[in-house]
Amino acid sequence: MGGPRRSRTALERRGRILELLDEQRSVRVSSLSRALGVSQMTIRRDLELLDTEGLATRAFGGALRRL
Repeated sequence: MGGPRRSRTALERRGRILELLDEQRSVRVSSLSRALGVSQMTIRRDLELLDTEGLATRAFGGALRRL
């Protein structure tokens, strides 16, 4: 029962990460963690997925928006 809500939340969170990358061009794991209220490990997993999907580029301590 909790699975679909968790997935939707993860999708929303990754969407917000992409919005922040569009605005700022780069983001830090620590800042995203505080802003989104999730652990730094969760942010790292999100950034890894966005990198794999070609939407962001992982960088030390954060990510850059891929053009």
